[in-house]
Order: sequence, then C-alpha cells, then structure tokens
Amino acid sequence: MIYLADGYFYVNAHFQWGALQIDGFRISAFQPLDPEVRFEAPLWDPSAKTMRLGGKYVLPGLIDAHVHFRDMDQKEKETIETGSRAALHGGVTTVVNMPNTRPPATLPEIVAAWQILALKNCYINVAFLSGVPPLSRWAALADLVEKPIKGFKVYLYAPLQPENAWHRPEILQKFLHFAQRRSQLVCFHSDIFQPEAIRQQRYESAILSGKTELEAFDETHPEQDEVAAIEYILQEYRNLENTHPIHFCHVSSPAGIEILLAAKREGLNISWEVTPHHMLLCTKDTPSQASFAKVLNPIRSEHARDEIFRYVKDGHVPIIATDHAPHTLQEKSLDFFKTPAGIPGVELLGPLLLTEIFEGRLPEHILDCVTSNPADRFNFANKGRIAPGFDADIVIFEKIDSYPVNSSSFYTNAKFSPYEHRPLRARVTDVFLGGELVLYQGKERLAPSGTLIS
Repeated sequence: MIYLADGYFYVNAHFQWGALQIDGFRISAFQPLDPEVRFEAPLWDPSAKTMRLGGKYVLPGLIDAHVHFRDMDQKEKETIETGSRAALHGGVTTVVNMPNTRPPATLPEIVAAWQILALKNCYINVAFLSGVPPLSRWAALADLVEKPIKGFKVYLYAPLQPENAWHRPEILQKFLHFAQRRSQLVCFHSDIFQPEAIRQQRYESAILSGKTELEAFDETHPEQDEVAAIEYILQEYRNLENTHPIHFCHVSSPAGIEILLAAKREGLNISWEVTPHHMLLCTKDTPSQASFAKVLNPIRSEHARDEIFRYVKDGHVPIIATDHAPHTLQEKSLDFFKTPAGIPGVELLGPLLLTEIFEGRLPEHILDCVTSNPADRFNFANKGRIAPGFDADIVIFEKIDSYPVNSSSFYTNAKFSPYEHRPLRARVTDVFLGGELVLYQGKERLAPSGTLIS
C-alpha cells in the first residue's frame, strides 16, 4: 500500500488538497483534506509507505491521443523507446500512435510487427491506429479489426495507399460503411488533395509578395482547405446515417471548430482535438529557424491562434493532443518548402498546459482534455481519472518559478523546438505506471515496462 499525501490532486476537474491511496496497480481511495491537517497512514497498516509531496501537483497520467513514434525504417527520427521515454518525462503515460510509418501500417502483418516493437521497447502504455489497406486488399480490414487497434486513421489529402482516393465519395462511403458495421473509430487528417505543383506555386507566390516562410506555408494549406475537408467528411458521414465515432485531428481553423460544434449539436458522434502549437504559436512567431515551426496543419495567423485558444479556454475543445512528429536536424535544415512538416511535442504537453494554468490564462478544467476526455473517446478503460478503481497511472509535477525550454536536453531524438527558450513553470518529478514508481525525482527506475492497450 502506498499513500501520496500533502499535495494538490486533480479530481473532478479541479485541484484539491488531499491524500491518495494506491493498492497494487489501482487507486483504492482518495481523501480530500484540510491543508492544515497532516495526513497520517492508518496504524493498522504498518507496511504502508507514505510519499509526502510538499505541495506538488498530482494528475492522472496524461494521455496524448496523437503521436508519431516512427521506428521501423525511420529510426533516425524516433523509435518507440525514445519517443515513449520522452513522453514519460513529460508526464504522459498513454499515447495513441499513428500509422504513417515506413512501411505504412496498413496491413495486419505490419501492424503486428509494430506492436511487438512496442511490447519490447515502450516505457508507457501505447495504443495504435491502423492505416487503411489499399483498395484492392480491403479484405484485410476484417483481419485488422481483430488486432489490438483503437481504430483507423485516414489521411484525406495524402492517402497512405494511393489506391484509396478519399476525395472520391464512393470510396470514403464504402470505408465508413465498414467502420459502422464493425463499430470502429475513424480519425481524420482534414485537408483536401492538391497536386504538389499547385502547393509550391502558392508558396512561391506568397514569398514573392513579401510573406514570411510560415505565412506562405499557411497559404499553401489554407484554412479553407481544412474547412472544405471537414464539411466533406461530415456530409458523407451524414449520408450514411452513421452512428460510429469519428474524430478530427489537429483542427487549426476557428471556422472548422464552429462547423464541428454545430455538427455536435445535431447529435453526431464526433470529437476533435487541437494541438498546443495551434493554441500558443502563430505565423508572427520567429523561431531561430522557421522550419522548426513547420507543421501540418500549418501554424495559422495571430487571429486564428487567439480564437483556437479561446475555444479551448471556453470548453469547446474536447481533446488536446501534440501531434508529436519528430525529424532529424539535418532534415529540418533543408530548404523550407522541402523540409518535412512536424515538431516534437509529447515531452512538453504537461509543462506547457500547467504553465498556462499557473499563470492564469487557462482554467484548471482544461486538463480533462488530456486525461478523462481522451480516455473516454478512445475507450481506455480505468484510465484518465483519480478515483477508486482506476489504474494508478499518476504523474506528479512541481510548480517552479521558471525554466526555459532547452531542446538539446530533450529525450526525444528530435533536438529542436519552436518553443526554444519559452519559460515554463511546471516540471515532472515522479511518475507511477500501474502502481509502480517508474520515475522518481526525474530519474528512471525501471527498464521499458509499458503495455499495449487493445
């Protein structure tokens, strides 16, 4: 039996002083307390250990519902081991890994190989989304849903398999019909297909007109393309009168969120996420290298950034996820248009959000967006809450005056960040995973010991 005492615990969408009891791999009790009263373990339990927190902040293990841990043929960018280690040090105990790997995880044998890697090398809990097999091999869908996956990911603008021309309604409808029959969650990257030559022409025209690289890239994948993709997906979903869940990844346009809110009010079974970088960064920001902030969907205007932040603050965004997408420094040093899109983020998820809370810009309840809400949406049983019967995946943060983001000390392979030197006020000190203290005072205590979530 372990007791955590003398800290602020995130329970029922706000922090409260109290004590937590862990019995085996589960939380067995939480007791709110008066801060003036010193907690003492029961005398009848002489084997109990009490960990006194000294006013630290205790959360359910964070859930990042959108990461790219690469591995396989992209080990130089990231591996499941390095990505999950970064997550651990960021207070993230569960992730959902995306299928756009090399080779793409669109067939049962590749998904199985991926999951074996995770069982051997992951520090935390990991769940997988599968890609969709090529149209000529859709018989494999039946085998994929028998694997321990949490659903499928569809890249509307750039299919993992070229046969899957998602811009053709009959193909999208056929897949949605399958997902409905098998009750599968489908996650969408919302952008419309455009030939690369057109995108490059847009980019070069914007640069010639005096736009910065980030502003020009925003025009290359403009908000109206994202909005058009969201509307297209919702229309096909409505046409089939579907009830299975669908989810929209890294929504970056205020107009897109308005459309999703209206669809939710209709009763559609939908959810969406935004990223910290779409909440906190804009095209006016000037990282040391513009490519360090190149992502898809792009960083948007200052107005769009402020509106996305407002939607989060007002409770209109159910999930916050990082879209952790690591690349090498060499890749990020290429010509801006040629450099791959993506930034590391999982390591900063907790510190960034808690800093916004500690400085009064966001309310405490937004932490549901990285705990209970993704747990409910992705059906992670017994995760995402501090409550009796839930898994003892617990993360402890200390509140500090300030320290700067320093990407050279990241645990991820990707040693760059658009947040470089940004002051943070929260740091992970300890992490419990299934009741085991796996990180103590910032030091790992066990080899990779995570689990595959089916």
